[in-house]
Amino acid sequence: MNKKAILPALLALLAVAPAAAQYTYDPSAADELDKPGNLYFGSARDERGAAVPDVMVILETTQTNFTLVTDEQGRFRARLPLDTLAASVKASCSRPGYVVVRVTKRLGPKRANSPVQVDCLLKRQGAR
Repeated sequence: MNKKAILPALLALLAVAPAAAQYTYDPSAADELDKPGNLYFGSARDERGAAVPDVMVILETTQTNFTLVTDEQGRFRARLPLDTLAASVKASCSRPGYVVVRVTKRLGPKRANSPVQVDCLLKRQGAR
């Protein structure tokens, strides 16, 4: 392949690449369960209650953003740094072809390292 053909080929690959998370959770990996950090977990569902995979979940802090993608069952899970204040984290969700109806963030008990649940309710664009 000549050098002029490489760039268009790479761009074509990027255009069809599926969404990928910056952080993935593997429950079979023992170190995942022992990592320090604040646990964030949740799901994405449509208006009928069906799981919505490949939803981009963004957890925005004053220092940085954490981008996650829901799995086939519409779920995500991650640990954010210990110094992340749960009350100041903004959560948002998106997926092409869907409109966000509501994002719900539930804080755990008021203690260090309490889990935080984030759930996204989406509606297909054009659905009644």
